[in-house]
Amino acid sequence: MAAWAVYNKPWQPPLAGDDQMGDGLRYLPNTYAKVEVDEPEYDFGSMDSQSKGKHKFVFRNVGTAPLRLRKGQTTCKCTLSEVGDNRIAPGESGIVTLEWSGKELVGPYSQVANIHTNDPERSVVELRIVGEMTAKARAVPSELVMAEVAAGRPASADVLIYGYQSKPLDVKDKWLDVPEHFDLELTPLTDDEVKKEKYATCGYRLTVNLKPGLPLGPFRRTITLSTNVEGLKEIGVSVKGTVASEVTISGPGWNSEYSYLAIGSLRSGQGATKPLFLTLDGIAPDEATVEVAKLDPEFLEVRLGEKRGTASGRVTVIPITIEIPKDSPGCNYFGPKRDDLGHIQLKTNHATAKELDIYVRFLVGG
Repeated sequence: MAAWAVYNKPWQPPLAGDDQMGDGLRYLPNTYAKVEVDEPEYDFGSMDSQSKGKHKFVFRNVGTAPLRLRKGQTTCKCTLSEVGDNRIAPGESGIVTLEWSGKELVGPYSQVANIHTNDPERSVVELRIVGEMTAKARAVPSELVMAEVAAGRPASADVLIYGYQSKPLDVKDKWLDVPEHFDLELTPLTDDEVKKEKYATCGYRLTVNLKPGLPLGPFRRTITLSTNVEGLKEIGVSVKGTVASEVTISGPGWNSEYSYLAIGSLRSGQGATKPLFLTLDGIAPDEATVEVAKLDPEFLEVRLGEKRGTASGRVTVIPITIEIPKDSPGCNYFGPKRDDLGHIQLKTNHATAKELDIYVRFLVGG
């Protein structure tokens, strides 16, 4: 007779985990699951913080009813692998795999995963992996976020580069994928500064200077450092942020994150018109000036509407109409790169946004 059956007699208490893990099923009298895990803690020793680890824990059912497993809270990736439908028959075994990564960490390491079972004497099995993360060298942080940078103003932020080997870390070269408006400075850390990072033997301060002139909107750059470290010839640092000002553009189809107007695909002879609104904060309507400086392609039409003020008197709103004429030739300004989009540049007399770039994403069929 199978050990798994419906059993609801009043004197038979439900076994631990039944209601959470099953669907009303109860065991026959005197049958139960019993879990055994030989080594619920695994010590991986040491590993590089940029790599990933994996270990398989063997669960055995030494009871007389099917053992059921369910993943609980975990601080690492946990997979109930080779367990079928998460049940292990009496006398059988199953595998639970834990995967972990040591990114951004050097030193002692510990992660835990809880596995819920229907063993009445062990409803939760705690699996733990321990060890030590090591590194040859690394950047802290590996992604530098400069948040909102005021348009027309400089900004700077630091990244610390640490070496952890007995051989001194030497940064041979440094470069940006797009260097315009950026400057990099590299200076050695003092002994006291190095001591603040456990296990570090030397280090540098990489100062990222953002110069005025970067266009409004989000930016992302990649810094590459060339080193003398065997097996780690380059260290990468991502820099991202947003250049913001008191000047904003809004309207249907406007993507504020990437500063482009999405018009989409048009048939030949169809044409399209899109309204936008330019808001200049800190300047009155009778003082504000805006003009179209560049058009690409030249058949784009841009019309600036009548300037309007707000109750405060120091905010100007200007309607902008962007039109793709019906007689526009077949073309593709659909991207994916910004240089592949249509481009409108406006000039203003606002203190923090002398130039405004509006990119237009569209395609006209032939």
